[in-house]
Amino acid sequence: MIVEDISIEQQAMATLHQAREAAEAATRSKSEFLANMSHEIRTPMNAILGLTYLLRREPLAPPQAEKLDKIATAGRHLQSIINDVLDFSKIEAGRLALDARELDPQVITTNVVSMLTESAQQKGISLRAECADLPACLLGDATRLTQAYLNLASNAVKFTEEGSVVLRTLIERDEPEDVVLRFEVSDTGIGIEADTQRRLFAAFEQGDASTTRNFGGTGLGLVITQRLASLMGGATGVRSEPGAGSTFWFSATLAKIAAPALSTLASENDAEHQIRTAFSGTRILLVEDDEFNQEVAEEFLASAGLLIDLAVDGVDAIAKFGAAPPGHYSLILMDMQMPRMGGMRPLASSARSPRGLRCQSSR
Repeated sequence: MIVEDISIEQQAMATLHQAREAAEAATRSKSEFLANMSHEIRTPMNAILGLTYLLRREPLAPPQAEKLDKIATAGRHLQSIINDVLDFSKIEAGRLALDARELDPQVITTNVVSMLTESAQQKGISLRAECADLPACLLGDATRLTQAYLNLASNAVKFTEEGSVVLRTLIERDEPEDVVLRFEVSDTGIGIEADTQRRLFAAFEQGDASTTRNFGGTGLGLVITQRLASLMGGATGVRSEPGAGSTFWFSATLAKIAAPALSTLASENDAEHQIRTAFSGTRILLVEDDEFNQEVAEEFLASAGLLIDLAVDGVDAIAKFGAAPPGHYSLILMDMQMPRMGGMRPLASSARSPRGLRCQSSR
């Protein structure tokens, strides 16, 4: 009887192990599929947004400019949906890594407000920020902090028809080595029932079945914010009453560092001017297989005073790089996925690579 029980237990354990391996394989396959699909969708999206941006820089009649603005708005919305789906798949697969660098939390708040000011003005609602006396020099992932904060703030603007949206950045806990910051977004919007609040941070969930039809979105913003907060040693939460608005928040643990020389964030035009001033005439190698993205990238780079040589894939890039004299290229910009050889293979490992060469892959 004991031997028989052990045999049954072993069979059960083997079955459980096989089921777990099958589930993990399915998760990996799903993540790889989403990553590939994201690239295939982003390639034409980059061309649409890039060409739209370039056209908007030219003199246009008001009706044409208005139509291009609508194309750009629709394109950015579609791009945000793609980004949400890809980020969620990375988080599920445990493949989303944080990039810890020096940051100023007040700059993050300012950037989020600036990204939503136009939307708030169009709806006639007030959008403002309130920041405590925050440390200016912390170590964290500014991109992911901005993403999480923007998810909450954009939802607040979306669901508020009148009144205000307020972004608050507070110190939740101050320790000798690190600080826990709390990022809050309060609105005077529609509010949320208590039963609904409990499932808001579940994947693909929204307030009610009509929310997607009325407001759009994937239902991934809040769960992504929750997962990002967890990765950053924090938490998420909500306080809300129907008809009385909502306050969503997340927290993050950021390390304290000695005051470095933080560079100020330049505007788009300032960045182009700085590149033209400091690097005009610098030659770079652009590696891109899509002809529309080639056109967009070449025009962007040329407008900043850079000299561009074009390679259509990784094999062509290695050939051009190998034939060039040492130091000919200061930078190589590569697409990640291309025929024959993509940008994930580092060209800088070549024996001909000059010291200081930068290779940058784009999604």
